[in-house]
Amino acid sequence: MLQTYGDMQWITHELNTDSPELYNPRDSRDLVATNIIQSLDSAALYLTADKTKGQGRVNRWMALLIQSRIALFEGTWQKYHAGTPFGVSGSNPNKYLQKAADAALELIKDGPYDVYTTGDPMNDYRELFAMQDWSNNSEVMFWREYNNDLSRGEAAFQNDRNHRMEFPNNNSITKQLADSYLCIDGKPISVSPLFEGYETLVKEMKNRDPRFFQNVAPHDGIQKINKDGSIVYWGAVYNKLNTDAYHNSPAGYINIKGYNPDVNFHVQQYEESPGLIYRYGEALLNYAEAKAELGSITQADLDLSINKLRRRVGMPDLKLDNITADPKWEFPTLSPIINEIRRERRVELACEGFRWDDIARWAAADELIVGKRPKGFKASQVAKNPYPVDADGFLDPFQKGLPNGYGFVLGRDYLNSIPISELVLNPALIQNPGWESTK
Repeated sequence: MLQTYGDMQWITHELNTDSPELYNPRDSRDLVATNIIQSLDSAALYLTADKTKGQGRVNRWMALLIQSRIALFEGTWQKYHAGTPFGVSGSNPNKYLQKAADAALELIKDGPYDVYTTGDPMNDYRELFAMQDWSNNSEVMFWREYNNDLSRGEAAFQNDRNHRMEFPNNNSITKQLADSYLCIDGKPISVSPLFEGYETLVKEMKNRDPRFFQNVAPHDGIQKINKDGSIVYWGAVYNKLNTDAYHNSPAGYINIKGYNPDVNFHVQQYEESPGLIYRYGEALLNYAEAKAELGSITQADLDLSINKLRRRVGMPDLKLDNITADPKWEFPTLSPIINEIRRERRVELACEGFRWDDIARWAAADELIVGKRPKGFKASQVAKNPYPVDADGFLDPFQKGLPNGYGFVLGRDYLNSIPISELVLNPALIQNPGWESTK
């Protein structure tokens, strides 16, 4: 609710239908965020420090991860929205950023978790998300289990991830995300001599961060392991791209994160693929970003955080004193280290549901959303294409629907409006910026 509406009432006891607190004005988001942080301090104090199997019982380390996430959100929100309609009176971003760094560091140094790796940089990242059981996984902290021996029904049916992921089913990642992946020399595609261009997906993926082809299906298709152990590749997924609803992928890049190729798990009605909720990798990213925003990050901090994730996939370490300038950085007015940490966050957490929250807290809609629309790969790679193409030959599926790009309103859309029904019931409430005309 804090992320969605900003200022809100903070209530610490049960109310009745006639409680006067029902008609309180909104408390400041700073007060609410501070109280959430304090509540998580209490949770961390009383919860077990045992690792647990992660699918049923929470522990101290989860409280610290959530605390680092919330503190990082509020610290960067207050920092980057300062002086705007969404700024916080009397804000102290560093208070939250320090808390984010401290909580993440305690988890990193004292917690029982680590980056999952078997030493295979070409597969470990993909395999982490495709597992059927994370009970003994070193990185997964909390997850949801689906078990047909316990029950079968709607919940399992709705989670038929592997069955459905044999086809794109209208899903794809954007060219903007694809362009974020560095080359294997650690340099961005805008300057690296290893980048071979966009002519084909094969060339585009060559010499790139292995997370690219472990998150997006390569051109030879989606791997499938038959019950007899034989391996086939569903190359036809790309050959039939955008020919029907099952094969539709507006941007062309087919996401396979979380896909298990074993057909034993491709049972539509009784899919058992688990749901990943919290993982240790996020704590590493939270720590690095908080330290960078505080202006106190060191090479030792990077080695303790970002570089653990890079080493899993065989990418060069991020060096504080040797960052290659990228003429296409999304945030050219910010420091090189903040740009690269934000890139790392985008790549590592791709398709895990973090992107909008990050854009909102960075006040980055003007750079990333306003007047822009998602693009895809080179349209010449597909035999049949129902979508518009831009002047450079890239798929441009929203060219007609969003001719001027997204119509995000900077002075309004970072927060939702307070429902009119709530404003009528409680006259002490004040509408969010930009939405006043809806009262």
